[in-house]
Amino acid sequence: MGGAKNPLLVAILAALSGCTDSFEGQGCMIVPADTAACPARKDVNPKSLSHDRVSCEDAEEIVEINGEGALTEQTRQLVPSQQSVTETACCYPVTIVRHDVNGECKTAGRPFLERGEPRLAALLERSSAPSDTSRRARAWALAGAAEHGSVAAFARLALELMALGAPTSLLTAVQRAGLDEVRHAETCWELARHFGLHVEVGPFPLSSTLELNRSYHALAVATAREGCLSETLGAHLLAAAAAEAPEPDVKSALARMALEEAEHAALAYRIVAWACSRADANTRAAVRTVFDTAPLELELNELALRANIDVCKLQRALQEGIVDVVRPATAALFAS
Repeated sequence: MGGAKNPLLVAILAALSGCTDSFEGQGCMIVPADTAACPARKDVNPKSLSHDRVSCEDAEEIVEINGEGALTEQTRQLVPSQQSVTETACCYPVTIVRHDVNGECKTAGRPFLERGEPRLAALLERSSAPSDTSRRARAWALAGAAEHGSVAAFARLALELMALGAPTSLLTAVQRAGLDEVRHAETCWELARHFGLHVEVGPFPLSSTLELNRSYHALAVATAREGCLSETLGAHLLAAAAAEAPEPDVKSALARMALEEAEHAALAYRIVAWACSRADANTRAAVRTVFDTAPLELELNELALRANIDVCKLQRALQEGIVDVVRPATAALFAS
């Protein structure tokens, strides 16, 4: 049951979850074409509704339904045919809370973190597309912002490796990975345009002081978490999505990205092995703790939407990635 919450409770819950503000908007859900009337507000779960906004620097969540729904039609374009399909939706007035980035955007891949928080450049919409631009186009646009953030992450990693005297083979691989991420961002934004949404990337929110991991221990622990876990599982999920994606251009894009992210994952294990070889036993123990305790809360719905597949297939792929990839790779790391 999704009845309205007391506004004070909504405000308290927003404060406890790190929300910075709230605003009124519209939340919609697709319904069968022959639907005669929308379900009553009290029978609708707010989490079953979606809204269209471009925002990756903040995460937004529908927390309250404020009125009864109205039937409407929404049009989206299919790729690659560019044909339009019209769907019936029920749309409700809602309250949306905007969270800060404290762990709310759990995307697969290597994030750029400051004080443990992911940083992403804001996206500026530059589109004459209709207001019913599909959620799928926006998902591709936000994925591009995440890939764009990875460019900064690899740039910082290169500086960290240089500060620790890493071999040039690692530096070369890291620089190539950064260029890969530039292409990934461009690919995502190209697909967003295919679906009717044009965006430009804003300035990247770097702080005045750049945080660097300046010890073998810190580098190994951070790379185990951000590379060996996040990038490895991200590559596995991209490959699984590519295998299931029904549209040739989407399938091709996901497959290319999966191959390159797999190279980045392998590079992460190389870096951890190199750092551990120069650190003491405490570092190996700390890295092992990362693999044993790090939360694996990846956002699968966004990737499923981009690939146009059932999220259940990605849930199975995530478990397979843990068992079939991460565990044996980690065992090999500690056996070296």
